Amino acid sequence: MSKISTDTNPARLKGGERTLVLAIPQEDCGEVNIGGRGYVLSKDSAAVLSPGMDFDGGLNPHGGWRLVLSVPLETVMELPSPFDTDLVSHARLRPVVQLTEHELGMLERLYGMLRSTLSESQSPFGEEVAKSIVFAMLYRLGNIYARLGNGRDLDTAGSNERLSDEFFALLARHYKTERKVSFYAGRMSVTPKYLTRAMQKITGKSAKQWMDEAIILEIKNLLRTSDLTVLQISEALGFSTPSAMIQYFRKHSGQTPARYRKDGKW
Repeated sequence: MSKISTDTNPARLKGGERTLVLAIPQEDCGEVNIGGRGYVLSKDSAAVLSPGMDFDGGLNPHGGWRLVLSVPLETVMELPSPFDTDLVSHARLRPVVQLTEHELGMLERLYGMLRSTLSESQSPFGEEVAKSIVFAMLYRLGNIYARLGNGRDLDTAGSNERLSDEFFALLARHYKTERKVSFYAGRMSVTPKYLTRAMQKITGKSAKQWMDEAIILEIKNLLRTSDLTVLQISEALGFSTPSAMIQYFRKHSGQTPARYRKDGKW
């Protein structure tokens, strides 16, 4: 088990040609680049570097690492097929994953057990116990990918569909209260710039344009089908003041809410 590393203070965190690396920072790292792409790595997320992948320029976060596990590829391949190859593929397509509080806690507890086991040099079955803990951590990681859905590669048509589907699913749930691209990008573990560029390429409209379209359609719907006042609509949709909503609506529709309601446009 000497090839398995739990060093939380590497001079430069990087993947290896035949190594899978799982790393969780102590503090938010902001935007990081992995394989030429931008991702947001927070203290509630994990970086998973598949063999050959690396942080561009290396990464040594200011607050250090909470968890760093380096596993030789041959150890990963001891897992049942196709879980072994699927895990590596998911890591390559989605190298940053958001963690729930439960998932983070489980990984930390297993990691603590692993470090303790590796320190017991005289344990007759230490290698077998350590390997079992590593496998448990990798299975936990597999569960995380299963929860998030398949990994995505923005260079393929199928993956483009997954990206846009994920964005539209989030938009449908949050458009009434969340109107910043950074919110959606954070939920998808990519940067706002990357999400904007990707949606423009996939759909012909930027993420911000889709967000504006969703909220304008909702305002129009409420103006047409309800007796809610402009004040009530603005409060329901999270605008700071009725004036802010009126200005927003006029900017995107060319008329005021009152005029739109009076004209009865459908």
